[in-house]
Amino acid sequence: MDKVNVLVVSRLDLKEGYLEEIAAVDPRISVKDGTKQFIAELRKQGKKEPFIDLLENFASLASSQRSSNEQEDLNTLLTQAEVMFGMVLLP
Repeated sequence: MDKVNVLVVSRLDLKEGYLEEIAAVDPRISVKDGTKQFIAELRKQGKKEPFIDLLENFASLASSQRSSNEQEDLNTLLTQAEVMFGMVLLP
């Protein structure tokens, strides 16, 4: 099996170190956090639902878990992902 790209798009209710725990399942798993890109896309579309503020606040609190994909946009991350994990719907 080749490398499997996992995209996480929600930090709600996820404990510290969750990215590392997902990646630890198998060395072929590559995990990227797309939460910030997801929030930016929702904001760009003019969405103002309360869950977006909650997600943004939680993402800011969990900022110690940095991902190396900060410069990539959501569409790029989505095209690379074989698996997506999140507790919210994508636009």
